[in-house]
Amino acid sequence: MVHTNDVGLIGLGRMGSQAVERLLPHRGVVVWDLSQDALLRAKERGARLAGDPAELARQTSTVLLFVPSPSDVESLLAGESSLLDGAPSGYVVVDMTTGEPGASERFHRMAGERGAHYLDAPVLGRPEKCGEWTLPVGGDPAILAQVESVLSILARNVTHVGGSGSGMTVKLLNNLMFAAINAISAEVASLGDILGVGRERLFDVILASEAATVSPLLRSLVPKMVARSYEPIFTLELLAKDLRLAMQMCEERHLETVVPRALKTAVDLALAQGYGDQDSASLFEMYRRLHGARRH
Repeated sequence: MVHTNDVGLIGLGRMGSQAVERLLPHRGVVVWDLSQDALLRAKERGARLAGDPAELARQTSTVLLFVPSPSDVESLLAGESSLLDGAPSGYVVVDMTTGEPGASERFHRMAGERGAHYLDAPVLGRPEKCGEWTLPVGGDPAILAQVESVLSILARNVTHVGGSGSGMTVKLLNNLMFAAINAISAEVASLGDILGVGRERLFDVILASEAATVSPLLRSLVPKMVARSYEPIFTLELLAKDLRLAMQMCEERHLETVVPRALKTAVDLALAQGYGDQDSASLFEMYRRLHGARRH
């Protein structure tokens, strides 16, 4: 039996776990994840567990996907005991993973061939800001209208931005800006040290100025770079993945890029130095080594 008011959710990492907590006071939630520990934590909070994606689809009318990559989404749609195997007619898949627009267009077709619907609605916002997220949504606006009441529990702004893949386009362009702010902030921090001002004093002045250069992202990066402490919120590996997807999107449309190539060089250097599993603020360490080597 389909519980039409219940929501399925797959992927219980940082984003998905926050979404479960936000949804539970308002809806029944059925979850699935490869991690048994994550499933047990979700069950303790009040979520119901599904044995596989097909079972989850049979118990719900909508599923939210918070998985690492487009290949994971494809496995959920086309793998063994897939969502589409269990999905009733009219089932809605909302892909909140950061992916590539071309993949979203393919997933849209895959769902349609099985009588289901697909929307791409990647998250703009940090995990702890769940409830205040912005969701750019690509796909059929009539299908968005069916699930908007669910998405509005998670997001302050739910905006239809175009056809399938358009939400992913917005997310990747946003994350190019994230990467640029992150990279230049880290390089400036290192230059401040090398040029004798000191990164802490430099950022004290900049943050106090409320100049146009001050952003919420800069405010979150500065304490980590000053303390050289990089407990991850958004890892360098994830940043590298988003850069790769953004550049792939541009290359498929024969668009030359300048800044993204420089960003990829910086992130690749940091990955080679072993910072992939640390917060993206750890780019500072790469620049610190780079500038130190040049100075000597």
